[in-house]
Amino acid sequence: MKRYLSYFFIGSSILLFLFTFFSSRSGERLEVLEMQRAAQENERDEILGRVNELKTTLIGMEENPRVLERLAREELLLARDNEQIVLFEAP
Repeated sequence: MKRYLSYFFIGSSILLFLFTFFSSRSGERLEVLEMQRAAQENERDEILGRVNELKTTLIGMEENPRVLERLAREELLLARDNEQIVLFEAP
């Protein structure tokens, strides 16, 4: 009986040590994971905002030819045959 009792105390001590060791690290790990989740949510919100901007631009190009022409002139530097493009550099 004494032998089983000593095994019980040794096993309990090992379990207590393991629980204490891993539970203290799990709190730190949880904080790291929460910070990563917050960063990913911020990144997701930025990406969703950009997607909405692109959807608005796409709808504008499909519905209004002036929007399409403005984007072609500003982003692609396209011009008509009788026009010249003059680019100014910032000082």
